[in-house]
Amino acid sequence: MGLYNILSTTIECIHCKHESEFEIEFKNGFLDLKKYKLGDLLISNKYGKVDTLSLTEGYCKCSKCQKDFFVDIKVNENNIIESVCINKNKKGYIK
Repeated sequence: MGLYNILSTTIECIHCKHESEFEIEFKNGFLDLKKYKLGDLLISNKYGKVDTLSLTEGYCKCSKCQKDFFVDIKVNENNIIESVCINKNKKGYIK
């Protein structure tokens, strides 16, 4: 498994509607298992790049119902993690 970063934020599970703090795994910036929160500056990768042109995909699992889902993470032009939105079009792995 490759490295990733973690975004901790409060969201509502798409399956059971339980609202809590989720740890969202994502691959953008320097991938070293660093923990971020909304509003944090995303550290660039070894080539000095952060993907700000499109939404970054994130993956998480609910601690209550144990089902997974995907989210979209927006990083602005200043490399600030701006927002998280549940991706209702991409199905999780856990049935």
